Amino acid sequence: SFYIIIIFLLLTKLLAKNNNDIPCQWKSLTGDEYNLQKLIIPSNGKDYFIIDGDIPCTPEEEPSYSYMWNICSVVNNASLPHVCWPNKVGSVVQYLIREANDVDSAYQECNVVGRYDELNDDTHYKLIDNSDPTIGISMTYKSGDKCPKN
Repeated sequence: SFYIIIIFLLLTKLLAKNNNDIPCQWKSLTGDEYNLQKLIIPSNGKDYFIIDGDIPCTPEEEPSYSYMWNICSVVNNASLPHVCWPNKVGSVVQYLIREANDVDSAYQECNVVGRYDELNDDTHYKLIDNSDPTIGISMTYKSGDKCPKN
């Protein structure tokens, strides 16, 4: 009975919402603290960007999707490509703009693949390696659009 009360108190402390929670900052259970606020792109800045490519281990050639993201915020309106504006707002946006050519017709697609929730952001973080917190953390954006089935 005593052990159950102790476990309940520990779980309550772990699961209780911290009223002093600061968005884009996280303290791991090991006590290590991480502050990602300096990685947030301001509203007048250009968001993070990458283009993926074909997966070499498959026989078909996959299209190259582009990704834009902002840490702990939404992709800035000025950065959003025309295919996403104005309805696709999120922290991570995936898009494809394919011009027509001799083989393929023109095609456009935009998906929000992740949204940041500052009220529940502590659930987004985890240590990459629990035995070595200096390696860093991973951050998972949740609540994105479902990818279309092609």
